[in-house]
Amino acid sequence: MVPGNYEPNSALAQLLKVPDAIANPDMFKEIRAAGGVDLNEISIKIIASNTHGSLLRILDIEPVSLVRNPPLDGTMFLMPTHQGIDDSIPLVINLDDPMPLTRAIDEGMSFFDYYTVSLKTGEQQVFDFKAETARYDALFALNVVYLIDGQKKQQTIDNNGHPFHVVAPRIDQASATYSYQRIYEMQTDFSMKEVPDPHRVAVR
Repeated sequence: MVPGNYEPNSALAQLLKVPDAIANPDMFKEIRAAGGVDLNEISIKIIASNTHGSLLRILDIEPVSLVRNPPLDGTMFLMPTHQGIDDSIPLVINLDDPMPLTRAIDEGMSFFDYYTVSLKTGEQQVFDFKAETARYDALFALNVVYLIDGQKKQQTIDNNGHPFHVVAPRIDQASATYSYQRIYEMQTDFSMKEVPDPHRVAVR
């Protein structure tokens, strides 16, 4: 979604009309350029590599600098979430928890309470995070705690100098509909079309 009373520019308006628009990366680039924020969940990929001459142990990866505000109003683009598949460790962070932890998706437990990831020189490991919220406009970074040469160190990871950003949908609980100034909805040909009344779109 894009905060504020955002109306797509001519370039984006044309992209939205094209069949299979949701598979076009140019559409997402235009939405990002307008200040677009991931809705409900954000996917974050971290590739940990050991370039040292000794064993690297990853002890924890946790959200830090978490700021939570009420969900944003603006223009919603209602479409499916795309998921990638590769040889990675799938993890989830529920940003609605009082103290969010990194959990294993399949097991629901605090991952790093039970596992330590060890990497020999030249090895790497991919972590696929899904950070989700159903309540907030959330901004955060990730802090990696690791052990190398007997010393515990930390590294903070953000989104190219900015916090990661994900927002929960605005919902009118009485009518179980979304509450936005504008809503664009996916059509049967996978194009996107603005709905005439954005306050009458039922929550999916």
